[in-house]
Amino acid sequence: MTSTTSSPARGVDLTLRVLGLSTLVVVSITETWPLVQALAGRPAASQPGLLLVLLSQVLALLGLALRRRLAALPWLLLALLVAGIWLLERGGLVPPDTLVPGYWALPLLVAALRSLPRRGAAGYVGFTVVCVLALVAAVVTGGSWAPDAVQISDLVWIAQPLAEVLLFGDAVIMMAAARDAARRRRAEGALRQARREAEAHARREAARMLHDHVLHALHALARSQSRELAVDTCRNAYGAVTRSGSAVEVCRVEDLLRDDPALAQAGARLEGRSEPVPRAVAEGIAAAVHEALANVVRHAGASSCTVRLAHHAGTLAVEVADDGAGFDPARLPAGRLGMGRSIVERMQDIGGQAETWSQPGRGTRVTLGWPAAAEKPVEDWTAAPDRLVRRVFTRTAWPGLLTGIVMTFLMGPRLAHPVATMATALAVLAVGCFFAVRLARHPLGHLSLVVLWFAALAGWLVNLLAVPEVVTHDYLLWMAWGSSALVHLLIQSARSRTGALVVAAWLAVQVTGVVHRFGAEELVRLSSVVTAGAGESLVTLLALVAMRRLAAQEAVAAEQSAELGAAVARLELTSQLDQFWSRRVTNEALPLVHDIARGALQPGDPGVRERAQQLEVALRDELMLGPHHADLVAALGAARRNGWQLTSTLSADDPAASLAQARRLLAVLGSPERPGQPVTLTTSGNRMAAVVLQPTPRQGSAWQGSLTELGGTAEVDEAFARLRLPVA
Repeated sequence: MTSTTSSPARGVDLTLRVLGLSTLVVVSITETWPLVQALAGRPAASQPGLLLVLLSQVLALLGLALRRRLAALPWLLLALLVAGIWLLERGGLVPPDTLVPGYWALPLLVAALRSLPRRGAAGYVGFTVVCVLALVAAVVTGGSWAPDAVQISDLVWIAQPLAEVLLFGDAVIMMAAARDAARRRRAEGALRQARREAEAHARREAARMLHDHVLHALHALARSQSRELAVDTCRNAYGAVTRSGSAVEVCRVEDLLRDDPALAQAGARLEGRSEPVPRAVAEGIAAAVHEALANVVRHAGASSCTVRLAHHAGTLAVEVADDGAGFDPARLPAGRLGMGRSIVERMQDIGGQAETWSQPGRGTRVTLGWPAAAEKPVEDWTAAPDRLVRRVFTRTAWPGLLTGIVMTFLMGPRLAHPVATMATALAVLAVGCFFAVRLARHPLGHLSLVVLWFAALAGWLVNLLAVPEVVTHDYLLWMAWGSSALVHLLIQSARSRTGALVVAAWLAVQVTGVVHRFGAEELVRLSSVVTAGAGESLVTLLALVAMRRLAAQEAVAAEQSAELGAAVARLELTSQLDQFWSRRVTNEALPLVHDIARGALQPGDPGVRERAQQLEVALRDELMLGPHHADLVAALGAARRNGWQLTSTLSADDPAASLAQARRLLAVLGSPERPGQPVTLTTSGNRMAAVVLQPTPRQGSAWQGSLTELGGTAEVDEAFARLRLPVA
């Protein structure tokens, strides 16, 4: 026994109950009903024993049906069963061919696995096996042991269902323990991943808030000629940054767009209506539209612009179209903040999507959709057992295979053509052993499943044809059970629906074979042979279906838990966006915007303009390069403070080696000859380049010497200088 828990989880408990109830069905068909028929018309003295046996099965049924687990129940059931069989056998009222006590013990074993801790279950199993074997020996020998093939077969064969049910229950508990451990690891990993994703989301949200509002306000302060526009922009920006969460859970996108000043600045018409959506979704879409309209104002030069809303079948669509200059999307810079960070990523964060169409001279159309179009569904991984399921459940086929081999040597000599029959049976069982070993390591293909099916049919038919006309003992049809072990492997490798068809087909094959060979009147007497073989396949199918359903439920639960963890972490971090802003934002930019919004400073003041312009340039560097390149941002700022009119196209998407060379190139530049000397810093192929306008001879000489030492080059003339450093 490998179980390690005394209180299985709900899913495992449900699986064990299914296993126990399926064994009760098999026992009722193969043993209880034939026993009741055999005792019909017998003296009343036989009734107490029969009642005790039936009571043990009824209580087992009730115990399995209850969710509560009773530790004393398995021992009570065993006492009732042993007492009932002892009373029946003592009165000589049970024919050996009718009584197989081991089958009645199957539900008891499942109840023990379900209710007892590991040591208690192990002791119960051992004691039950001893009791069952003693009862079988007492019944079939009548008190005198004569070791013939039939009596040995009773003791050998009864071990098969006991071992199989124990392995099934053990496999269920093993799977539960393994899946619990894996689920804990996945949950911990998912939580870590969720926090990483939430932090990345919060960083993007902080960057978008900075770009969409703070930088727009600084841009208006630095360049706008309209005092009212600058003040309104600062008020809207500061309100967006400091706004707390709204108590309204849903709203319409158009309600948010009407309050957006970018709608009027772009001269856009708002058309259509939408249905209420979660406020977070509406705000995300409105922010994406805001950026699209801002792009129209800054870049399009459009004479008309339209924002269209539509809501159909639960899908919200928003289109921002203009007739402006347009552009070639293939040539859009990779670091373009508006399209990449403020539109596409924002829509992705709310579960939507964004598409852009544009052509030079034909305008631009930005289409936003929520929710995003569903991806092509992937095949459910629970449709076939995974490696662990295969390994632990494949063990349950071995009792049938090994018992079949032993029974071949015990029963084979009693048949017609014993050599051919035994050779065929052993060949069929050898095929089963081969595929059992293979299945424990690899899934079986379609050809292997076909081979298993025809091998099972061959073993059963050869055994059926070799049996004498009068079946003196049911065990002569042992391949009904032996071939079922092959069907067992087939069911384990097939989908649930296919497995159900295989069980029905196998039952039909066995019934048809018995009726054709011996006649319909013999079907009742041989029903235990037929139903036991098909019953084993049914138990296999039900246990696998239960385990697959459990695995699917756990996968869904783990995914939901990860999503919940991500949502909680995102909510916690999004409420503290300021932790992702630099001190320049919190200590300089936001106070400046706030002072303009409340009238403490005047937007037309030259000092305010200069300060806003410097902050805008510096913050754009921070946005483009991200938090991991603070040293390069500082170097760019230092170069501007030295007097350079610096333009940078660098972004975090550039290789780290290029950015490292950019810092060296800034160090080579030194100080300008005159304030405001223009310089552009950019990447060019595998080189980092700086282009300086109107360099002086002294600058050119100094740059050439410094770059030569670093392995770079400097091309200098009167108009401009190109300074290049190779990227390692």
